[in-house]
Amino acid sequence: MNYSFTVAIFKQEVKEGGFHIFTHSYVKDKKINLLIDTGASRTVFDTELLKQIFPKLSFELNDEPALGIGSQSVENQVAKIPYFAIGGLVLDGLEIGIIDLKGINQHYSQIAKISIDGILGGDILNTYNTLIDYKNCTMKFFK
Repeated sequence: MNYSFTVAIFKQEVKEGGFHIFTHSYVKDKKINLLIDTGASRTVFDTELLKQIFPKLSFELNDEPALGIGSQSVENQVAKIPYFAIGGLVLDGLEIGIIDLKGINQHYSQIAKISIDGILGGDILNTYNTLIDYKNCTMKFFK
């Protein structure tokens, strides 16, 4: 069965002429901001956010350290979250990466007026053959 879902994205200016793109999504019943990062291999959420939403969720240490654009690796964990939705795309039981985004948000607050609750990465973007339309500020998922 083929289907598609279209969701709104929004641009956040970070420096003159530069911007990042975000979308809103839901984890359980909490609306969150997801940075869309086509260069990230995996979708990740903030550690503290998930502890607040799912206090009994168990995290497992990921043996493979997360690597960012810098050369430092970041300790990370993984967990299966019971409910995650981006528009009409509902992903129950999705295994996601979990990292502490506090430092990133402290830096980000100096250049933008939005917090990053998670990063939508290539695992989901590739699985759903995602098309990002910058002009119309939409993102379409296909399956």
